[in-house]
Amino acid sequence: MMKWFKDNVAHLLSALGLFLTFGGLMLVYAQLQQANEHQKWNNYNQLNIHYSALYRDLPEELEAATCKHFDKLTVSGKKWIRSYFNLYSEEHYLYQQNLIPEEMWTKRIDNGVEVNMLSYPVIVEGYEKWKERGSFKHPEEFIAFVDAKISKLRKKLDGVLAQCKKSVAPNKALQPTSSLTRHRG
Repeated sequence: MMKWFKDNVAHLLSALGLFLTFGGLMLVYAQLQQANEHQKWNNYNQLNIHYSALYRDLPEELEAATCKHFDKLTVSGKKWIRSYFNLYSEEHYLYQQNLIPEEMWTKRIDNGVEVNMLSYPVIVEGYEKWKERGSFKHPEEFIAFVDAKISKLRKKLDGVLAQCKKSVAPNKALQPTSSLTRHRG
């Protein structure tokens, strides 16, 4: 037995080294996964800071008028809508790159945008106007993504706009019960 041990000590030490190396690699991998998940949440939190600032600067005309037309907005209102979609494109890009948690994209961000589009059709109209001017080119598929979302919501959007026409006298805006969705859905 001793002779066998002496003859195979190098092999045994190699096997032990291999085992310890594999264990170390697994530990490093687990730590990298944890750091990656932490960074995703940090990215999401940074986006929330941007969203909170955008929401804080929401022009009163957008807060109070669901049926107002884009052309009737002030420059501030028009720029706010562009900023809203610029932030959405950033969020979309980070989601595509797997840099924010999927559950926050699907349950909060993307869902909330749908709620806002249906509650405030002027942001859809604003998106269309800014898109015509060449905005929202990055990420490449962002325009197609938003266009598909609007297409999916078209029937509901048409219903909201029909309610605007029925409920609003000429040159008056329908007063909503709440402002843009703060919690994103």
